[in-house]
Amino acid sequence: ALAMTLTSGSTSAGQVSNWQKVITAQMPEGSHSVQVVSTDNAANNNSQLGSYDLDATPPSAPFLLTPLNESVVNTSATGLAWTVVTDLNGVTYQLQVASDSSFSTILVNQVGLTLPEYSPSLTDGARYWRVRATDGVGNIGAYSDTFNFFVDTVTPPAPTLVSPANAISTSDSTPTFDWSDVVDPAPSSGISYTLVADDNSDFSSPVMTQPGLSLSTFTPVLALSDGVYYWKVEVRDAAGNTAVSSTFTVRVDTTAPTVTTVTLTPNL
Repeated sequence: ALAMTLTSGSTSAGQVSNWQKVITAQMPEGSHSVQVVSTDNAANNNSQLGSYDLDATPPSAPFLLTPLNESVVNTSATGLAWTVVTDLNGVTYQLQVASDSSFSTILVNQVGLTLPEYSPSLTDGARYWRVRATDGVGNIGAYSDTFNFFVDTVTPPAPTLVSPANAISTSDSTPTFDWSDVVDPAPSSGISYTLVADDNSDFSSPVMTQPGLSLSTFTPVLALSDGVYYWKVEVRDAAGNTAVSSTFTVRVDTTAPTVTTVTLTPNL
């Protein structure tokens, strides 16, 4: 414990004075008691006892949770979340979102957050974010690590089916399916294709589903049975935005026609 006695001064009889004393000694953190004693010229004493808690330690830095670092999202109302920071005096959070890693162009600067989450409205593009905590007596903690993510809310255009041409018949049981290349509009996050073929027009029981294609063509390895097939292509960007082509049909017919033998009998 640290004990100090400070003498402030005197007041004339019948007068009222306000006294303030600044403690310049280095006080340890924790609970402290303060006693103020007044003594008159007849040595009569009156005292008042008070206490205070000294907290000079800033709260710890939170850990960022979601979105994951270097992830891609397809909504402008992106939910940001981080770990809870605990402090005896309670904490509030400051969230910053910027368009650059140096935070020279800050898009969101939200202070006084009481929950470890916030959903700002963001435009498309690369976004960087960080969070720090401030405790109830004003100690400001360090910023968290910086995470970045990419906002992409733009739907790519639907592909155009090329071949097999719509409603065509083919004797090839492993026909090559081809469609137009799709260019993902800015801000591009990359695309992939999924080819689906089904013998039902509602695509309720696909006989072939080929996801994750990087090229706009695919030749199946397994032969298709004879019959009519409906096929379509879905394009998906890295953020999860999708578009689907129209539906084509193709008939696979590998069965040779039956030749009927006709016997002609001469009429003599």
